Amino acid sequence: THQTSDWSLVDWQELSGQDIRYLYSLSENSPVQLTLFDEEHYFVVGEKASSYVVNDASLVFTTPTKISLEEACSGQHRMFQAMFLGSQEQVDAFEADFGQEICQSFSGVRSQPVIYEAMPSGVTKAFALERLAKQLDVNPQEIMAIGDANNDIEMLEYAGLGVAMGNASDHVKSLADAVTDSCEENGVATAIEKFILNS
Repeated sequence: THQTSDWSLVDWQELSGQDIRYLYSLSENSPVQLTLFDEEHYFVVGEKASSYVVNDASLVFTTPTKISLEEACSGQHRMFQAMFLGSQEQVDAFEADFGQEICQSFSGVRSQPVIYEAMPSGVTKAFALERLAKQLDVNPQEIMAIGDANNDIEMLEYAGLGVAMGNASDHVKSLADAVTDSCEENGVATAIEKFILNS
């Protein structure tokens, strides 16, 4: 969680070097690629980024940076999240082989057809939102959350008003209190105008 006035980091959970080595060992036995995130970088561990990694990085307006396993585990970077990327078939197989195992020690979720995510155990977007709400002394009923993927579900359910983007899956939409327009149609702005500015 960042402070918007100066973007300073005010709350976080991170993967340990041991966590990263373990997750990397799983990717070694699969064609998926392990990526990691600190405050500024979209890292790919140990190899050239695949087209899936390059495409995903472009969606958040960045490019992947290759990092060695040794540097990734060194403590030089605060690694908040790991993702395994590949084709849908590759990630299907990875999840079938390792999903249950990952969820014993991490918060694992299939966020997109080509992405399986792993965060520190117990850490989800809802976890972060709950900690922020307590820090700000805000009730969940006073919170609107907006999301479009499986990794947003707990957050949408925690908030008093959970809004699914128009481009969300039918499953995510079915769990939300309301549905707004898609990302391409400025759905976040539409939701803010409808549910906050005009309420």
